[in-house]
This record gives sequence, structure tokens and C-alpha cells, in this order.
Amino acid sequence: MLLILKKQKFNLFKKTIILKSLVAIFATGLFAVDSNSKFLSSDKDSSLLLKPFPSLNDEQYDEFILGRSFFVIPWVEAPSVTTARDGLGPLFNANTCVSCHPANGRGTLFNENVESRSLVVRLSIDSPSLIKSDLHKSLLEKKGFIPEPNYGSQLAINGIHGVDFEGKVKIDFDEVLVDFPDGEKQILLKPKYSLENLNYGALHKDANISYGNL
Repeated sequence: MLLILKKQKFNLFKKTIILKSLVAIFATGLFAVDSNSKFLSSDKDSSLLLKPFPSLNDEQYDEFILGRSFFVIPWVEAPSVTTARDGLGPLFNANTCVSCHPANGRGTLFNENVESRSLVVRLSIDSPSLIKSDLHKSLLEKKGFIPEPNYGSQLAINGIHGVDFEGKVKIDFDEVLVDFPDGEKQILLKPKYSLENLNYGALHKDANISYGNL
């Protein structure tokens, strides 16, 4: 895809979204929409998803606060003095949900001069010729794809102490000159993604790689 961006260098420095946190957040009614569209909003307020439903009772509001704490307070390695948020890793992308979901919403592909943790790398092998085992058939039935054998379904860019991260994303840009109908010319930057520092061996020869934001 093409993105209109200021011409500048995007330096990357430095996976897994903490699923337990997400479950807690969705279970506590954090977001502004329900299945009946009762809470749909056209509000342009950037903090909309940070707010609880106005109709929550005291018990529900306490649940909302608890869910939000799991969303923003970092998870840590086990063993730890805390038992509520230990068990991080061994491989992960970020130690908080909010790191990938700023303002409790969808993240961005790019952050100025730093890597966006919302950018994830999904991996799979889906060639019919690879579907030989019952495990592959089961994975295909449940997930819709077969995870890459070495790295699973998503690349982890971080690891706990003593554990190597799986790999890093490298982004380069091609400059594309576009002429608009009104005569204006604009430089578009087309991102090119690649993987580097793969610490657990080469990807499967039939691996599919896709990049997106959470």
C-alpha cells in the first residue's frame, strides 16, 4: 500500500498480545459498542474508548476499573512478588495491552522514529501439499491456516531474560512520484517489509508472511 508521509527516516529499534488482559477488558464492557448497537457513537473524541458506559452500576464500574488495570499495568516474568500479573513470556511482543492498543483502540503501522508494537507479522504455511498429518488437518479446520513450523502463527519481537526474541521487522521505503489531476506532484513512500535477526532458524520454504496492525 502507499502512504503519504513526510520524507524522513523511520528507524526501528525494537508479540503476543496478552490474551488474558484482552479477555478481561472485553468482559468488563470497556468498549462503546454492544451486539445490539445500543452504544454506537459518532463522537470524534479520541478518548472515547477510554470511557465506561454511563449506565454502569457500582459493581459493573468496579469490573471496568479492574479490566482497565489488566490492560495498562505491565505483566512480569514468573516467579515474581506479584501473583496477579506474573507469567510473562517466554516470548512476547509487549508486556502491556495498551502498548499495542493506544487509547484502547487500533494501533498504527508506524510511529515516528520507533517501531510500532501494533505492527505484527503473521506466519503460515497453507499449501495443500503440506496437509499430510492429522495435526495439520486439525489446525486448518480450527484456525483456517497452518502456523509456520519454527515460529508459529505470529513473530515474537521480545523475550524474557535469557530467551532470544524470535526476530525483528525491517522497513524500507521506495519513493513513488505521483502526478495528481490538478497538476500537484507528491512523493509517496511505499513500505517494503522484511524480517531480520531470525534466532530460531530459517522460515519454512513455503512460508506465507503478512504484515498488519492490531
